[in-house]
Amino acid sequence: MEDDEIPYIESVEAVNRYKVKVTFNEDIKTYGAYQISYYDLAGKEKKVSGISGAADPDNDNVVLLDLTNKMALESRFDYTLKITSQVQDLAGNKTEKDETYDFQGTDLVAAGNYITGVEIINGTTFNVRLNEKINGNIDGKNNDTTTSGVNPATLKLGTANIAVATANNMSNAVGSATVKSNKFTVTLTNDTLQTGKTYVVSLGGMTYTFDGVVESGLSVEQTGQNLVMTYSDLKATDVVKVVYGQIDTAAKTVSQGFVNVTPGADDAQYTLAANKVLFNVVVKRGTVTLYTFEHDDNNQAAAELVIALIGAIENVTTRDAARAQYDNLTVIQKSLVNNYGTLTDAET
Repeated sequence: MEDDEIPYIESVEAVNRYKVKVTFNEDIKTYGAYQISYYDLAGKEKKVSGISGAADPDNDNVVLLDLTNKMALESRFDYTLKITSQVQDLAGNKTEKDETYDFQGTDLVAAGNYITGVEIINGTTFNVRLNEKINGNIDGKNNDTTTSGVNPATLKLGTANIAVATANNMSNAVGSATVKSNKFTVTLTNDTLQTGKTYVVSLGGMTYTFDGVVESGLSVEQTGQNLVMTYSDLKATDVVKVVYGQIDTAAKTVSQGFVNVTPGADDAQYTLAANKVLFNVVVKRGTVTLYTFEHDDNNQAAAELVIALIGAIENVTTRDAARAQYDNLTVIQKSLVNNYGTLTDAET
């Protein structure tokens, strides 16, 4: 019986971010040529370049498409496959000209491609090493609306992105890589990789967990209200930010403030006013956060501010102000307020 049925596409599946499986209704002998297109977030039509087709060694009715850009597909986009050079079946019948088929993208990466490790160069720069080379330039952009770069790279500490000071505030890590490179360099511009903290870097659907290396040499000694802050590589151009809680004795309110202290030859010093309680200290060198110090018990510090506010109750206004500040405390902080009875007595 003569075969006069034309072959047609039964399904299209994104196997991973750079391989597409095209299944036909029957065995084929030529594999054709293809175009893949999609609409970006701005609604503009884009085409995926570098598509080559080959036979599936296990299935005579399947064509496997390899994409030159190994990070070409993404799950957030729908794609359209178009046959630009017709496929023939074993009898020589050809597919319809310009036949199309829609399919969903994917974020899956082939098993052979993974992050082999992170090389920390210094406290603000590290290399991400990959098992396979990535084609195309990667700029480390992390915002869906960015137009430059297609491969996102992010760095997280817990659930929070590591902040970076950039002109457009769109990037969490400033990265660079050459074409066909298996090394991706990330440089932080606003933080250091601190020891005792665990970071997760993500690149092209791959993730890797690693620990920071920068020791916090910051020491804060407090005698009464006097603070003396020291660290090994102190420089006169550093900024030592002292963050404190304070009571406004006139308005009877609690607020948070800070002061930037310029280090001297050996240390940085600051004297807190009588109405202030130390919360933490941050050392910055330019835009980079070098060290941080937290009060041994910020819960106690917060409670002490409210204790003082309750002690200053004089009338209904100051009573209500004390109540408002008390209600803003956490359960633990509230348990440390030892004159809460004074507040409740004033409310009766």
